[in-house]
Amino acid sequence: MGGSTKLNAVKMLKINKLTSLTSLKQEMGGIIIIDPQGIILSVNEIFCAKSGYLPGEIIGRNLCQLETKGFTGIFFRILLRYLQETERWQGEIWIPHKKGSLCRYWVTVSALKDVKGETIQFTVILKQKSGQHFPGRKSSSVSNYDCLTGLPNRLFFHEHLQAVLKTRKNPDIAVLFLDLDRLKTINDTLGYGIGDLILQLVAKRLVRNVPEGSTVARMGGDEFIILLEKVAGTTDAVNVAQKLLKELATPFNNKGQELFISASIGITLFPTGGSDPENLIKNAETAMDRVKQRGRNRYQVYMPAMNAMALENLKLSTDLRRALERDEFLLHYQPQIDMDTGSVIGIETLLRWQHPDLGLIYPDGFISIAEETGLIIPIGEWVLRAAVSQNKAWQDSGLPRVPIAVNISARQFQQQNLPGTIASILKGNGLRPECLELEITETVTMQDTEYTIETFRRLKEMRIPISIDDFGTGYCSLTYLRKYPFNKLKIDKTFIRDIDNSRHENAILKAIIGLGHSLDLKVIAEGVETSEQMELLHRYGCNGVQGYLFGKPMPAEELARILKN
Repeated sequence: MGGSTKLNAVKMLKINKLTSLTSLKQEMGGIIIIDPQGIILSVNEIFCAKSGYLPGEIIGRNLCQLETKGFTGIFFRILLRYLQETERWQGEIWIPHKKGSLCRYWVTVSALKDVKGETIQFTVILKQKSGQHFPGRKSSSVSNYDCLTGLPNRLFFHEHLQAVLKTRKNPDIAVLFLDLDRLKTINDTLGYGIGDLILQLVAKRLVRNVPEGSTVARMGGDEFIILLEKVAGTTDAVNVAQKLLKELATPFNNKGQELFISASIGITLFPTGGSDPENLIKNAETAMDRVKQRGRNRYQVYMPAMNAMALENLKLSTDLRRALERDEFLLHYQPQIDMDTGSVIGIETLLRWQHPDLGLIYPDGFISIAEETGLIIPIGEWVLRAAVSQNKAWQDSGLPRVPIAVNISARQFQQQNLPGTIASILKGNGLRPECLELEITETVTMQDTEYTIETFRRLKEMRIPISIDDFGTGYCSLTYLRKYPFNKLKIDKTFIRDIDNSRHENAILKAIIGLGHSLDLKVIAEGVETSEQMELLHRYGCNGVQGYLFGKPMPAEELARILKN
C-alpha cells in the first residue's frame, strides 16, 4: 500500500511538473529572434503553433515579409526604424496567420546588446489576446499606429519627436506637415473605399521616398507628418519636399482609371520653427495652410509672420459665416469679346466680398476658406441667383441677350440635385436656360461617377451651355472632353502671358485652339492684356477673348454701358 502511494506521488509530481512547464510555455507565448535588419534568426514552437508556420518556412525571412490580404509589412518596417533608436517597444497589434486570418497579440520587443553597447538582435515576445481570429481584419496598434496605413499615429509621432528633442542637445531635424489636396473630392465622388486606397498608396510612397532614419506618421484624415533627422539646413528639407511632390504627381491607377492627387507641404526646422513638439508641428501646419491659400501643390518653409496670418484667416472664417446674412457679397462682371465682330458674346460673373473692416476682398482671399468650411455651397447658390437676376434685369431694360457665366466649384457641382436648383432659379427669374452658362474646372471632369454623368446629361437636356474653365492647368483627359457636353473651352491666362516672345507657349496655344475646334468647341482666351496678344490669338483662330484689354471686372452699371454700344 505504501509503495503504491509513493508511486502515485511520483506520477503526480511528474504530471504537475509537466503541467507547470506547459503553463510556463503558454505564459511565455510565441518568441521570435531577429537581427537588427529584421531577419528572423529563430522562433519557438509556440509561435509556430499559433501562426501555422514551420520553422523552415520562416527562419531566414525578413519580418516585413509576413503579409496576408489584410496585412502589409509596412508596420514592421516602421517598427524596425523605431527600434534603431530605442531598446524596447510594447503594443497591441494584429499579426497574420499562415492561412490568412489575423491574430491579436500583445507584443514586447527587447534589444540584446554586445559588450560595446551595439544591438546584435531583438527578442520579440507575443502573447495572444482573446478574440483573436478575424479574417481580413487590418493590422493595427491600438495606441501607437494607424489601422488603415500601418504608419505611426499622431500620439506616436509626438512622443518620438519629444524623445529626439530630449536626447539631443542640438538636433538637426525638420518637420514636414503634408495635406493631400482634394482627397475629399475623391471620397465624395468615387467613395471612401477608393479614398482609403489612395491613403494607403500615398503612405507607401512617402515611406519609400524619405531619407533613411526618417519617421512618417499619419495625423488623421488626409494629413501626414514627417520627421527628418540629420538635415543640413533648409535646403535638405526642401529637397525632400520637392521629391515627395514629384512622387505624388504620378497618377494612381484604379482599375484602369488614372486618379491624380497632389499635396501641400509645410516645413519647420529646429529651433527657428519651434523648440518643442507642439510648436514644431503647429508651425509646420501653419506653413501648410499658407500653401493652400496660394493654390496648393507646393511647399512652404515656416516664417514667424505666418502666425499673424493664421489668426487673420481664423477671423475671416468667422466673418465669412455671417457675410451672407449681412448681405456683404457683390458681383462684378467682365465681358468676353468676339474676335471677328468685336461684340460682347458672354459675360463672366466674378464674386467680391465687401468686408466691413477690411474693404473689398477678392476671391483669392476667401474662396479656399469657403471650400474648407463648406460655405461654398450657400455662397455658390447666392451667386447663381444674383447673376441670373442681373441678366434678366439687363434684358428687361432692352439690352442685348448675352449669356452670363457663373463658376461652379467641384464641391458645388456634386451637391444633390444641382440641375433642379438651377431650374428653380431660372424659372423664378424668368430667364431662358441658354442665357446662363456654367463654368467648371478640370477637377470636375476627373470625377467619373454615375452622378457626374447624370448631372451633365440633365444640364444638357435643359439647354444650359457648359464651358471648361482654366484649361491646361489641371489633369483633364482628352477622353473627358469628348465624353461630356462642353460648348466652350477657356484657355487659362498662364498660357497667354508669354505668347509675345515664347515659341514654346505659342505652339501649346495653337495645339489647344486646334483641339477645341476639332471637338466643335468655341475657344475663349482669358487674361488678354495687349493688342499683340489679341492679334496672335486671332491669327491662331481663337473665337473670343477676355481680359484687361477690354475692361477689368466691373459693377453691373458699367457693364450695361458696354452692352449698349
